[in-house]
Amino acid sequence: MVLPTFRHTCFVTLLCAVAALGCSRQEEGERCATANGNNDCEGDLVCTPASQLRKGDDEVDRCCPEDLETSDNSACAPNTNSGDGDGDGEGGMGNEGGNTGAGGNSDSQDPDDLGQACDYPSDCSEPLTCGPRGKCQYECQENRDCDSGEICSKDRICVAD
Repeated sequence: MVLPTFRHTCFVTLLCAVAALGCSRQEEGERCATANGNNDCEGDLVCTPASQLRKGDDEVDRCCPEDLETSDNSACAPNTNSGDGDGDGEGGMGNEGGNTGAGGNSDSQDPDDLGQACDYPSDCSEPLTCGPRGKCQYECQENRDCDSGEICSKDRICVAD
């Protein structure tokens, strides 16, 4: 019978600790990975891309409420820049990683029913649609939210490329 070595015991302990952390559900404002969908986040929180959040010391995705305006957590403060930082003034249009939602749209221009409960796309005013969580939302925020051959416009709707 071979007894485990100290190094082997430490490795197994570390492996168990990492596995336990990887399965934990993050609270509001804590880090997440958009590649995991919303599986990293607790309850109704969604994994919000760093591009949609105010730039801080670190640019990481965070677990935040779907409507960032409802958060009291400074890590979930929305990015209110009028563009995507590349100087073209188009708010990231055509930029895979950019926040197309910030380009030219101020919060005062958002439709009144943004975030309201819905069952069908027709329950929401244009340009909103009924999202997967049963709330009125924009059709897209980034190009990858659209079908192949489409891009996310500055009005946050998918249009032909």
